[in-house]
Amino acid sequence: MDRDLKVLLIEDDATACRDIIKAADITDGIRLIGVTNSTDKAVQCVSDGLPDAIILGIELNKTSGKGLPFMQQLRDMKLEIFPYILVTTNSTDAAANDTAREMGADFIICKQQSDYKAANVMDFLGSVKSVILGKKKQSGTEVLSVEDKEDIDKKTHKRIHAELDLIGVSPKVVGRSYLVDGIQRIMEKPEPNFSRKIAAHFGKSVPSVERAMQTAITGAWKNNNPQELTKYYTARISPTKGIPTVTEFIYFYASKVKNNW
Repeated sequence: MDRDLKVLLIEDDATACRDIIKAADITDGIRLIGVTNSTDKAVQCVSDGLPDAIILGIELNKTSGKGLPFMQQLRDMKLEIFPYILVTTNSTDAAANDTAREMGADFIICKQQSDYKAANVMDFLGSVKSVILGKKKQSGTEVLSVEDKEDIDKKTHKRIHAELDLIGVSPKVVGRSYLVDGIQRIMEKPEPNFSRKIAAHFGKSVPSVERAMQTAITGAWKNNNPQELTKYYTARISPTKGIPTVTEFIYFYASKVKNNW
């Protein structure tokens, strides 16, 4: 992309703030436009600075506000383009994290995972930067016909399948169809809870769709040549896991296909 990703940090932990600031300073293409521990000040920062993304510490109990209500405040602002919300949390409670997603969190990083560090946050934002900035291109100068859009969708669909062939995602596993659908959705619009949208589209449950997608990814990593994988899948993978998560995988390919068309 031709400009930096503008990021606002909302966090009340001094150590976490210091680490994120240091990581941002050495990360190309990302610019921290503000740091605050107050959701009231954060609202003003959003209004004045129009950040592309927000790193939100969800436990803001030491300050005048808390993370979850802040996302409601954002919705109330009626922004033309909603910033990407990356939540960082100490909580491993699934219900709390589901609530965060329902309120607008695009991605959640748990600070309690063994390999967590501030650099991971910057690495993740860097991996989805082009997708985030892509949704901000709203020139309004060109209107595609239905035929044009269908042609673009077909070409995109074909390109995604070609990419999955390169890394050995088997066409025989049902999870591949879900992955293709998810990648196309994120290319059009980064959104939380994309698994629910996929599940609704195919008439399946969310857990079954997520399991099938992860199974498809795991199968490729177990059965394909490691050199081929690293050649075509260039995003960072946690060394403790060794395999991309569904979200990491889908966002990587959404960015790759969109920016190498």
